[in-house]
Amino acid sequence: MGDVNAHHPSWDSSFTSPDRRGDIIHQWLHDAGLRPLHNIHDAPSFLGPHGASTVDLVAISKSLLQQAACLVLESALANSDHSPLKTLLSTQPRFAFYQHTPRSRPSWNFKKADWNKYQSFEDRALLHVDWNQSVDHINAALSNIILAAAKHSVPRGNIPSHKPYWSEELNRLRLAKNRIRRVIHSRSRLGLPWDRLRQQLWSTSREYAQRLRAAQREQWESFTGTLTFSYRTQWRVAKTLAFGPRQQRPIVINGKQGEHAANLYAKYLSGSIYKSRLSPRSRATSWRMYRRCSSVRRVQCYQAHQAARSLPTGSLSTLPLPQQADIAQGSAFIPAELTRALDRLNPTAAPGPDNLLPRFFILSSHNMLSALLRLINRSFLSIQVPSAWRYARVILLPKTPTATDVADYRPISVTNVVARIAESMVLYRMEWELERRPSAIDTPPLNPHQHGFRSFRSSAEQLAYVHASIRSQMANGYITGLLSLDWRKAYDTVTLQVLLQRLTTKPIHPLLCSWTGAFLRGRRFFVDIAGARSSSVKQSQGLPQGCLMSPLLWAIYVDSLLDELQRLCATTTHPAYRLCGFAAYADDVCLWASARTQEQLGLAGSTPRLFTDCAFNMAIAT
Repeated sequence: MGDVNAHHPSWDSSFTSPDRRGDIIHQWLHDAGLRPLHNIHDAPSFLGPHGASTVDLVAISKSLLQQAACLVLESALANSDHSPLKTLLSTQPRFAFYQHTPRSRPSWNFKKADWNKYQSFEDRALLHVDWNQSVDHINAALSNIILAAAKHSVPRGNIPSHKPYWSEELNRLRLAKNRIRRVIHSRSRLGLPWDRLRQQLWSTSREYAQRLRAAQREQWESFTGTLTFSYRTQWRVAKTLAFGPRQQRPIVINGKQGEHAANLYAKYLSGSIYKSRLSPRSRATSWRMYRRCSSVRRVQCYQAHQAARSLPTGSLSTLPLPQQADIAQGSAFIPAELTRALDRLNPTAAPGPDNLLPRFFILSSHNMLSALLRLINRSFLSIQVPSAWRYARVILLPKTPTATDVADYRPISVTNVVARIAESMVLYRMEWELERRPSAIDTPPLNPHQHGFRSFRSSAEQLAYVHASIRSQMANGYITGLLSLDWRKAYDTVTLQVLLQRLTTKPIHPLLCSWTGAFLRGRRFFVDIAGARSSSVKQSQGLPQGCLMSPLLWAIYVDSLLDELQRLCATTTHPAYRLCGFAAYADDVCLWASARTQEQLGLAGSTPRLFTDCAFNMAIAT
């Protein structure tokens, strides 16, 4: 393909007889078994001083002729006399190629959104919400209102590529240039004069090129001025400029793509991953312990609430601080908590199964936010979680560049935005109980060696602790052995009955524990691969990766194991089992021991005890 600068009637209707070069190229194509993709009725690709013609040629073999097509992009961003050509090649015949070309998902144009109109639409629609219905009906009604308001106020369309320097003025010049070019093409076909139009085209093209280069230069200077001293960001920019944007490979699972691959992975998750490692008898025992402990805590909180009601108005501050905290944690959420959850929401995050973006909730009206808070409080106080909040869209992230097997992908659950808001509000209260309560500072409910996804604990601090501990042992003449472990399918194999039973052992309000249990039970999901969806599947066990509460719940789940490692570090422990220290970051654990000789290292005796606990709860990755 290329500019052959040759004319022949088989691909150029403006010439009735071929020139010498066109005759040679036509004969060569015929001898090589190639055929031009151009049709004599296609638009010309070149506008020269003698009129419009087709001198840009694309040829293909006869076997692929019915599977290819060539388009002349007359309205493209070109500043040349030649219009760019776009060649399409499909695995299907040409007639099927045009019928089954997948269309890109329409995007919301927030730049042209009318948010005042959006909020007014929400306020009018909220007047017809029936609050006597169940939480599922109310949640569906509010979601439909937000989606209808977005369609009514935010433009939507297909955006092939985003250009940050683009403006309305550049678009006006581009349209004017292409309009003049089309008029010249039509007049040249009819044999009419177009000299004045040529001068106008050159003038418009020159102005368009100058403003385009100025806008690109200004955008580039603005972009480079915002680059930080992060070497990682600078390397990513340099790599993109040198090799182009990273092309995402299609997801292939056992040789299948699309809906077949989605159903295959959903079956793999439900049958092999989301399952407990405990026997039904052990799960029933943990469930009975959870019910027994939660009932005791519920009675204590009920007595605290009754005592608070009997007090005169305004005298709540006279109660002891732990009792005030229990009353506040079991009360309805306030608007400040909703505002905090919205501030922590990522505006550019992916939508859930209801296709609602976080920006729709952040920019909602005051009345809509009050309705959302009312819905969340009703769900929290009645421990009734809408089924839409427990429904997730699972997307797959490849672990390796050449992922082809089901085990080569990481499932990430994406829930609805309103479920994320409720999660964030409940999570903040749980974090306050475990991290910020005054009594938790002196005696932390969670093991202090767990640094994963916890406030005021960083990986750098933990790394410094490991380095200082090992260096101190080496300075005393000891040798140190370190064992690093990683739990296999950590979040996916959590037993919910054991998790809920361990929640009751922490200073967390029973209402928070009960709502968390209702949020985790009865979950369903579907796998989404490039728009192809699997059927809905039930998730009976495991923590969904991608939910806000999962990291904290995992830290609570493995806290008993870390307490066992803490006991092995005590000086009263037998030297055969003693550890010098350990560190944990989410599902990664490393432990070390020191001795004068390798035979005296405590890892030989402590490791079997560690594996005994793993056999009851988890499995170590090999």
